Amino acid sequence: MKKSARITVIFSLILTASWIINPASGLEKNTFKDQVKIEHAEIILSSDNSQMAEAYLVIWNGTKKALNIRSFKGQDTTVLLVNTKDKGDGQLETMPSSLPRYIPPRSEFVMKKNGHYLLVPSDNLTENSKGYLFTVELDSGRQITAIADVMTAGTEPLDHHHATNDK
Repeated sequence: MKKSARITVIFSLILTASWIINPASGLEKNTFKDQVKIEHAEIILSSDNSQMAEAYLVIWNGTKKALNIRSFKGQDTTVLLVNTKDKGDGQLETMPSSLPRYIPPRSEFVMKKNGHYLLVPSDNLTENSKGYLFTVELDSGRQITAIADVMTAGTEPLDHHHATNDK
C-alpha cells in the first residue's frame, strides 16, 4: 500500500473512532446548526412538601448571533428563574435571577443545581404526570417550547455534557 493511501486510511479510522466515542456532540450540534433549541427539560419534584419544584433546561444557541432570553413560562403560569450561589461557608443561597439572560453564539445555557434553574409551582404535578410544557421567549419575540419530564423527588438533574455518560 502506498504511503499516501496508508495515511488516508489511518486518518479515516481516527475520524471514525472519534465519532463513535462522542456521537452526541458530533451529530447533535451539526443537526442543530443555526437553530435555537431546548435540548433537554426536566422537573424534579420537591421532597419537603414545598409548593415549588425545580426545573432544569438546556438551551442551545446554534446561530452566529448572541441572543437574550426574555421570559420563561410554564404551562399554567410564569415560572421563576433563580440562581444558587455558595455563601462562602458551604451554605447555598438561592435568590431570584434577572432577565434577560444572555446566550453567546454557538453555545448553551445549562441549568444546574449550583447555578441557574427554574422554580415551578408543583400544585398539579405528581410522579405520574405526563409532562410539563415550557415556553421560552427570546428577545426577538420568537418562542420555543419543550415538554419536560417530571422526575421523582431526590432525582439528580441530568449531567449535560454531550458524552457517552449522559444519564
